[in-house]
Amino acid sequence: AAGGVLAAWCYELCHVDAKCDAIVAELYDNIVGEFWPPERRLIEEGYASIELPGEALQVGDFAMSANWTAADMLGYLRTWSACRCYEKLHGEDPVERVAGRLQATWGDTARPVRWPLRVRASRV
Repeated sequence: AAGGVLAAWCYELCHVDAKCDAIVAELYDNIVGEFWPPERRLIEEGYASIELPGEALQVGDFAMSANWTAADMLGYLRTWSACRCYEKLHGEDPVERVAGRLQATWGDTARPVRWPLRVRASRV
């Protein structure tokens, strides 16, 4: 409808702290990186290369957050499609390659986890 708003959003890699983030990035890039589908690049760029119809709207910064234990984070990492593809091909859970270091770095308490949201919007 005229005057409506079209919005596309996605979330980036989560952030905990520099040490935990480096371990997650190792899994994301070095261990399962080749198993991400090519369209994952659209998420990584925040849909910047997609032309939206109409007048572009400025959108503020948003984030999702949760308080998680190391076990929560490891469970989340196992939901990644690239991890499931890796496991199907290699017959082993790729998260196990970083699990010990992540647990040791994380500690025994719940910690804040933050996912920056990228939003693109236009008035059509």
